[in-house]
Amino acid sequence: LLVVVSVVFGKDVADGGEKQSKLVQREQRQEEGLDKEAGVQKHDDKLQGKSHDHRSSSSETPAQDAGRTANKADEKKVEKLVTGSRAQARSRGGSTSMLLYEYEFVSETEINSNSDADKSYSKRESQIVTKLNATYAFDLTHYDKLGGILGRYHSQSRVNYVLVVVVQMIKCNSGPCDYDMPDLYVDFVQGGNNINNIFTNTSSKTKWNILLSAANIVHTPAISGGGDHQTVVRCFKIIIITPYGLCSYHFWRPEDKIFKRRVNKCSFDGIRNHSLIASATVHSYEHMIEYIQNAKMNADIAYIEADEKLHITSVPLKNALDMNIHTKTTLTMVNRTKVYVEPLCDMEETASECAESRLSLTKLGKSWQVVKQNLWMGLLKKIMEKYHKIKAQKRLDEVSENSDGSFIFSELVDAVSLATTEQLLETFEDKRNDPFLGVFTNALGSAGTMRTHRFARDVVLVRKQQFVSKYLESVALSTKLNDEVVDDIKVVCDEIQWLFTELAKQEQPIEQNETKKVANQNEDVDESKEALDHNRNFIRQIAFAYATLLNRFCKSSKSRLNACNNHKDKNVNEFIVAITKCDRRDVDCNRSALQILVNLPVAGVVPYASQFICSKDNSAQLFLQKNALKLLAFVETEFIETPVINKLLRIFRNACPLAQSTTDQTLTIDVLMNAVPEHASVDDYWKQLRKFKLFRNHYLHRSLKAMSNVYNVKIAESNNHIIESTSKTEFNNEIFKRSDFLISVRRQNGHQNSPVLALTVDTAGLANVVSDSQSEESDMDAYEAPEAVVQLSLFGSSLPPIKIFDSYTGLLSTVWNADGSIINAHETNIIWRQFVNVIPLFNGMTLTNDMIGGFSLKVSGSSKTSILNRDAQSTMINDVSASLDTKLTLVNGNGVVGNLWHRLSASGSVVLDLDVDFYAEPYLFCAVVSQGPLQLKYASTKKTMSYYQRIDNGKPKQNKFSHTVITPPHCYALNRRSTEMCNEMFKHKE
Repeated sequence: LLVVVSVVFGKDVADGGEKQSKLVQREQRQEEGLDKEAGVQKHDDKLQGKSHDHRSSSSETPAQDAGRTANKADEKKVEKLVTGSRAQARSRGGSTSMLLYEYEFVSETEINSNSDADKSYSKRESQIVTKLNATYAFDLTHYDKLGGILGRYHSQSRVNYVLVVVVQMIKCNSGPCDYDMPDLYVDFVQGGNNINNIFTNTSSKTKWNILLSAANIVHTPAISGGGDHQTVVRCFKIIIITPYGLCSYHFWRPEDKIFKRRVNKCSFDGIRNHSLIASATVHSYEHMIEYIQNAKMNADIAYIEADEKLHITSVPLKNALDMNIHTKTTLTMVNRTKVYVEPLCDMEETASECAESRLSLTKLGKSWQVVKQNLWMGLLKKIMEKYHKIKAQKRLDEVSENSDGSFIFSELVDAVSLATTEQLLETFEDKRNDPFLGVFTNALGSAGTMRTHRFARDVVLVRKQQFVSKYLESVALSTKLNDEVVDDIKVVCDEIQWLFTELAKQEQPIEQNETKKVANQNEDVDESKEALDHNRNFIRQIAFAYATLLNRFCKSSKSRLNACNNHKDKNVNEFIVAITKCDRRDVDCNRSALQILVNLPVAGVVPYASQFICSKDNSAQLFLQKNALKLLAFVETEFIETPVINKLLRIFRNACPLAQSTTDQTLTIDVLMNAVPEHASVDDYWKQLRKFKLFRNHYLHRSLKAMSNVYNVKIAESNNHIIESTSKTEFNNEIFKRSDFLISVRRQNGHQNSPVLALTVDTAGLANVVSDSQSEESDMDAYEAPEAVVQLSLFGSSLPPIKIFDSYTGLLSTVWNADGSIINAHETNIIWRQFVNVIPLFNGMTLTNDMIGGFSLKVSGSSKTSILNRDAQSTMINDVSASLDTKLTLVNGNGVVGNLWHRLSASGSVVLDLDVDFYAEPYLFCAVVSQGPLQLKYASTKKTMSYYQRIDNGKPKQNKFSHTVITPPHCYALNRRSTEMCNEMFKHKE
């Protein structure tokens, strides 16, 4: 197995003159051989070739020449040390022989981008290259016996020792390595080279440096006694084996005297790791290390070559984001010396006990994950604080309606995350920021820290209650799933049932006062109703946000998802019980519960929703079945059992106790369509369904009496990912019933569909108002008052629905006010991707990876209705701005060495136009989806600083590149049926 150091154990020679004389003579003969062996010139031929190739590839600098001259002087000092320590130890009559090693540490790091925009520039202009050369040494301070290991080595038995190795920095020959490094003590098992603990001789925070990097390279996670071929697969989660997280690991010996290790498939959790779109960005890490042993009389590692690669890309945007970090490091033995010292610790003490009790060292940890937490990993905090000072000088009115809205919001979230409470309060109380407090509230919710939550709860939502909805929709999709924030929201949700009860009590006196019609009490009644509506809306908004947070917790891991679906998650179970504890006759309570649970579609909601479908209860049929079917459409099909499927089939066949509306029947199809097998196409699926009697055309001379239109538009396509919009419109007996508009990101194989924006419009009770004809459908509408409801969903999180009108008076008011003026319906800002991590590299530096993606949405629209011409035109405009910023910062002990920053942004609009002609039945309608001008921006900045610039606070060398593409507006092609209907309607208007 791999042996990094060779230990020579000398027994006590205080007694026995003849025995001592023989021992000294034997040690002198060994020293003569070892002295001849010292230096890289006496290594085996293969090692000489590797060392010669490496040195010939890098030019000698004056600093390196000076370093080698100084090394000769150091060798003389070491020779005196050896002679003095040997004489001193022998004069005392007892000694322990110890080996001193010197290694040359040479590393080169290259950071570059291979995106399409960067290819137009030279490689030298768009990359960062850092080289360094240093010399370090280590010696053996203490060893102890862990126990006997039976082994056979040519009639010799070898004992497995635990060692404390002291690693010391000697000289920085060239490059960014000239900074203070505390001594490093490594407690490891010889043979397997497994690390037990890592210590340092300073109590302050240690930075990642060359010595820690050398320890990471040298010491392998190979299991002692596990053989020459070992593999640890990451999915088993046995141990944390690297500073990067859980990784797959392979260790093997391709040939004699040569060992290799490979680490890849690492799970980069990061300080923050948040994404609303699957595979938005991907980090791929791998390193390969080759160890070459000395071919002479000992088994020392004479040469190590380490190759480290980190690839950052985006699956949907691979051509726009493709960054690579490549580090190549070599460790070459340049000196090996034996010294004699008096033991520092007793043999019975373990290495860790010796380090902590006798040497008073500071423990960094056992696993690299713990060690990394106890290090000061670069200058992340200092960089962000400086970044925040820059942002503090900007006014929030820069967050305007332009293409940079999402980018500026991303910067604002970064600044808010690290701001103090005093800074937040100063920003909030600045009167100049009043027009932009909505954006500021979105940033507080997106930050997701307990500090921002408390500030929003105790300050913003108390003084500016109109921003409650903005904060809750942002905190539901916050960049950090904070347990404390969720628990704080849970406290309110635990009281939901009590609050609903209190609200119900408040409704009674209001109704009594209205029936009395006492003039002097009318104002009090109006105020009570307003307060009642406010409290009810506030409770529903909290419940919608809390349901989304619980759903995100459930989806954060497979084990949590299984617990949520198997009724083993306490918070999920308690919330479902609280939200569904409604009287069956309470339509409003049950309808709210069904709408809220759409954000938490776990298995536990199926029994509750199924009781309202195909029911004998007329109120459940009219007011609850539609919402129950919408909820079931979001639930995984495996949790919808046979009794529920039979109910769905009876709805489709109109075989329930009560007559079914065509809207409910089409919603039933949406639930059944979720059962499409993953390996089958939709066409094949429907061919199989057509074989069943109930799915045949005009079964029992009855088909769905509805005219619907569904068409899909491919907005963009890149690397097996598609951005598309889907529009559904339903007319029952020529009366508009509902419409669904969805923008999503989907993989071409059909999996991992990530919704971005969804807008749903539902109507009821319009048949008796708009149409003169009588039908079964209009008879069912007679039980319902005219109603129109709009609901918005962002990244799969539904917001509380908003009623446009819910009475005849409201309908008439809406029609008369539909004069074509633009109305701002909704505006929000969301962080869809954030990743922050500090990655230790083999060159002794750290790489800070700061990535953030912002999304800004503004929904506006207009509607115009002409009673004279009996037609209507409606327009919905979705102004969208999205950005993704990636910054790589290379940091050493002195500060920032260089950084590479990439920014990708897009801005545009998606417009949905709906024209309706109700001059004569059947009514004609035309829905068209169009896209406004689309602006794509790409920018790149490279900054590098030399050592003297960092010391003198000089300005860095900077290169900037930018590229902008603007595509013209265009309309998307309609399907054949939609085109024919639009042509017929426009002909009628002419």
